[in-house]
Amino acid sequence: MLLAAVPGVLGGAASLQARDLPRDKDRWLEVKTPNFRLWSDAGERRTRAAAAATVQPLAGPDTLYRLGDLLLNAGPEEHAAAAEHFHAALAANPQHGLAVAGLGQLEEQAGRRREALPYYEKAVLLSPNEPHAHYLLGRCLLEEAREAGRGRAAERDGSHEPGRQGDPAERAAAELGRAAELAPELADAWALLGLALLAVDPGSQRATTALEAAQRLLPARSDVTLNLALAYARQGKRQEAGAMTERARAMGAAREDLERPGEELLLADRNEAGKLVAAGQLEAAIPILERVGAATHRKDLAELVAADLGHLRAALARQKFVAAYNQAVEVANHGETAAAIGRLQELLATNPEPTDAAQARQLLEQLQARRKRH
Repeated sequence: MLLAAVPGVLGGAASLQARDLPRDKDRWLEVKTPNFRLWSDAGERRTRAAAAATVQPLAGPDTLYRLGDLLLNAGPEEHAAAAEHFHAALAANPQHGLAVAGLGQLEEQAGRRREALPYYEKAVLLSPNEPHAHYLLGRCLLEEAREAGRGRAAERDGSHEPGRQGDPAERAAAELGRAAELAPELADAWALLGLALLAVDPGSQRATTALEAAQRLLPARSDVTLNLALAYARQGKRQEAGAMTERARAMGAAREDLERPGEELLLADRNEAGKLVAAGQLEAAIPILERVGAATHRKDLAELVAADLGHLRAALARQKFVAAYNQAVEVANHGETAAAIGRLQELLATNPEPTDAAQARQLLEQLQARRKRH
């Protein structure tokens, strides 16, 4: 490995340029550190590792942390060196929250998210005003919430209760909200905050606001655009949801992802039908549910809507039976026996529920007996 290291603080020595290095078939890389500029033809990973090792003896805790963060995403071979830098930063300053967070990131990258979580929690305690620490903790908690959600879906129990004390999604929303508050330019914090809030409260305006901020900062991210479309759809905002869906389509989003906002709009329609039912407007709710049932591609939603329609139609039939029966009783009470008999016969021809039919038939027989006596 051929490596040139030049102190960056010395103006004269810093005049060395890449063109001054030997010519060979390999591509030379330049890496800058707080104290040095380095050139190497040994590849990016090895160059960065060498750069970190070269300047570690000169560094304070902040620089040691930055050197570890230089190596964090380089690959598994450099993780051990990154861990050494984070531990060195903590030896120099045991209260260095970001160095603690760096150790958490190494655990998470190794697939040990549960082990990473305590590091992130400690990092937030040590550095309460550091947005990146809150972001890392919030991101990890959101992954915990997603995993819990997948487990519930596998069990098919539908037991998730938004806002439950200790709910990872709720905790994630709090941490990501703090990160976005401390660093409004942190686009990923806004994007994940929106997702966390959608999990906590599907129709949340806060979720929409967070995703709007993320979309402004990340206009080319189709996932952010689609999530904003979902947020609009859950609030029943058809025009806005449609616009975001079309924008995501233009970005090349997958067809199954593009269908999700439409399905959310159908869910919003079902909720609207539910409000009509609660207000006693059963007949107005039925065509809405029929349209939802015909349009959805989701088997579970289609089954729910079919059940809704069955209950509503039964309830409407019951209402109509009660109204017709009461009218027959009222007519009979006015002495119009023949007219009451005719109405009951018409009512029985509609095939009411067995219990209702028995009640109508009993009254009909009583009226027919009365008529014979007279």
